[in-house]
Amino acid sequence: DIKDIEIGKFADLRSLQCATDDVYIVSELANLEELHLYALINGPLESEAVVHADAFIGFDSLTTLTLGDYADIEEWDILAGLPSLTKLALPGTKLADITKLAELKDLKVLDLRYNYNVTQEQIDELRTLLPDCEIITDQLN
Repeated sequence: DIKDIEIGKFADLRSLQCATDDVYIVSELANLEELHLYALINGPLESEAVVHADAFIGFDSLTTLTLGDYADIEEWDILAGLPSLTKLALPGTKLADITKLAELKDLKVLDLRYNYNVTQEQIDELRTLLPDCEIITDQLN
């Protein structure tokens, strides 16, 4: 379990992939360039874990962020303040409103696969608001 590791010993780590419901566990790893977090899911139950983006304050080198299978993401404005973030993947989250993602003006790739609450109209609007961003979805368009 990642909670049993003295995470501060890995302060120079550049990439990390793990499953946790406690995103604050990585807050000491501000030098990360790639971070892939997935909510813990036990059996057929869906995760109710919520990501609090304030856990990523100071992650100035972070270029790639995956937040998978989380119930919701709070403090979107903090993600917009990550100066190097160019790729964001949100697979399997329960997003119902993706308009907040339009604040992430520097994104080059946005992966919204497996977000079944998101409508085609929302995706089209986001493509208009982020014209330089490749938006990947399960939708046919």
